[in-house]
Amino acid sequence: MKLLKSLVVAAAITLGASASADDAAGPSVGHPLAPLCDLICGGTWDYDTPPYPDEFRTRMTFAWNADTASIMGQSVRSGGIAGIRQVTSVTFAYDADADTITVTRASDEANWTKIGGELPPAVSGTLTLADTGFQMRFESASTPGEMMITAVRFETPDLWIERSEITGNGQSTLGTEQRYVRKTE
Repeated sequence: MKLLKSLVVAAAITLGASASADDAAGPSVGHPLAPLCDLICGGTWDYDTPPYPDEFRTRMTFAWNADTASIMGQSVRSGGIAGIRQVTSVTFAYDADADTITVTRASDEANWTKIGGELPPAVSGTLTLADTGFQMRFESASTPGEMMITAVRFETPDLWIERSEITGNGQSTLGTEQRYVRKTE
C-alpha cells in the first residue's frame, strides 16, 4: 500500500511539474496565440549586425503569460551619445468576440527618455498570421486616416525581418528593413 501511495504522489508531482512547464513554454496547441508564440517567444531579439559607437539599437523579448492568456513583450531602444533608453511594453492578446489577435504598444513612462517631445500615446492594432510571419496594422493616434503596417517574416526560426510602411491621405512612406536574430542566454 505504501508503494502504491508513493507512486500516486510521484505521479501527481510529475503531472503538476509538466503542467507548469507547459504554461511557462506557451499556450497549448490549438490556442489562437500558439503559432505566434512559437515564432517569437523565448530568447532576446537583437540586431543582426555588430553595434557601432552611439548607435541606437532595439532589443525585444516575448514570453507567454498564463495569468492573462497573452504574450507579453518588451522592446528596449537605447544608445546615442546621450545614452537614450526607451522601453515599450507590447501585448498580444486574443479577442474571442472579434476572433482577432490584437497588439498593443505602450511606452513605459518610468523608463522612457524623451527626445524633444512628449511620451508617445499607446497604440492598438490587429495582427494577421501568415505562413512565414505576420502583419500588424495600427491606426494613427494623431493623424486621422493614417495607418502603419508592419510586415514581419522569418527566413529561419531565429531571423526576424521587419519592414514598416505608413500609409494615408494618398501617400505612402516605406521604412528601411530591420533584421533581428534570436539570442538565447
